Amino acid sequence: MDQPLGGQGGLKLTAADRRQQLLGAARQIVAEEGIGPLTMERVAVRAGVSKALVYLHFSNSTEVLTALLRAEWDYIDSQVTTAMADAGTFEERVLANVLPYLNGPADRGAVFRILILERSTQQVVQEMQVGRRQRVVAFWSEAIAVEYALGAEEAGALAVMLVSAFDGVAHFYWMAEEEDQRRVLELYMRVVRTSLSGVAESVAGVGTGSRT
Repeated sequence: MDQPLGGQGGLKLTAADRRQQLLGAARQIVAEEGIGPLTMERVAVRAGVSKALVYLHFSNSTEVLTALLRAEWDYIDSQVTTAMADAGTFEERVLANVLPYLNGPADRGAVFRILILERSTQQVVQEMQVGRRQRVVAFWSEAIAVEYALGAEEAGALAVMLVSAFDGVAHFYWMAEEEDQRRVLELYMRVVRTSLSGVAESVAGVGTGSRT
């Protein structure tokens, strides 16, 4: 049974604060029960407010869900931006991008795992996840092309490999003990290093051969 968030339902809050209160209630529901039980009524009960008040801030439960998802991505993006400021080498940039995902479950809890890591059956979440993945692949495609002097086709294929490999490695990482997590991360970075360097050398060799 939903228990209202203590002491906030009757307070006069700013629109921004009220929205955050409602998202906090929704976050608790998702963390405890997953996406399925998230409804406007459940959010209202958990927040200790009327359902009409929830509708003043969100059109429907899908809008609540997408707001939660964007909040998790905002967390990732802020962590990446901070880490990228100190990243000099290409490998450091890879680590700056993957560590927020790997540390997310510990830092953000069950909601991060449910919204970011698990495959959702909710169409809107699926569409947002696909769009996000496409942008990530595009980012790494451009970075790989510049770093290794590769064409768009080779760089794009390697970007897809890098992102896909991370999906598998991440699940091993989250299930492992701390010592084993370091080994999993080292293995991933070794795969990234050898794969990218190997393809770059192969392409360079082909180019050299074509000129002889």
